Amino acid sequence: MKKENTVRLLVIDNSSDDTEMTANLLRRAGHGVRVTRAERLEEVQTEMEGQAFDLIVSLPKLGDIDVQQVLTLVREAGRDIPLIVVARGAEDQEAALEALRNGALDLAQKDQPERLQFIMLREISDLELRRNHRLCEASLREVEKRNHLLLDSSRDATAYVHEGMHIYANAAYLSLFGYVSAEDVAGTPVMDMVASSDHSRFKDFLRNYDKSEQSGDIDVLGRHSEGREFTLKMAFSHARMEGETCTQIIIRDLTQS
Repeated sequence: MKKENTVRLLVIDNSSDDTEMTANLLRRAGHGVRVTRAERLEEVQTEMEGQAFDLIVSLPKLGDIDVQQVLTLVREAGRDIPLIVVARGAEDQEAALEALRNGALDLAQKDQPERLQFIMLREISDLELRRNHRLCEASLREVEKRNHLLLDSSRDATAYVHEGMHIYANAAYLSLFGYVSAEDVAGTPVMDMVASSDHSRFKDFLRNYDKSEQSGDIDVLGRHSEGREFTLKMAFSHARMEGETCTQIIIRDLTQS
């Protein structure tokens, strides 16, 4: 998390001094901190409903609070909030270990402030990476959505192929080969779009193209769904669709040209 960002910290502890000490560990590392302390499960639930926390530091057990219950609240809320357990001594060890088995991310002792600081900084950094990753994924989905809209409205006959099979074809491509919907060609070999007389030459081209990182094109006889043949120029280039490597094919009907 960037230093100019404020860490929203929830501390489950009955000591205001220890809570402030925990917050100060982050402040000394350069973070702004907005700390909230809770001593009862009802308080934890209310605070989690009222704001989005970046980090939870909790005793393994405090009054009616069991850290397992806190982990359950986090999961049920669908939140990505790292939880660190702080044990007060040997009496907390078994409960702390059980918390680790059930989803807590690390364990520190009350008398290990340097270790606790290291763990908190690590988890905050990892949280920022996960959030950035989710933002990138959302941006990628939005870009892919816009690309689909552009491809669907394009006059260029365009298809995407993975391992020789169609995974996408736009309206111009379907019209060129006489198909009604994308489902008609989904999962079918691109070889089906080529006349049988050119299959051998087309296979040789595909083998050479797969070995190369360069784009390529080939003129072949295309095969319409009704059986007639027409001359095509097929331009191949390496691409990605929905996170998968694939091949983009753009086709020009040379018969009409």
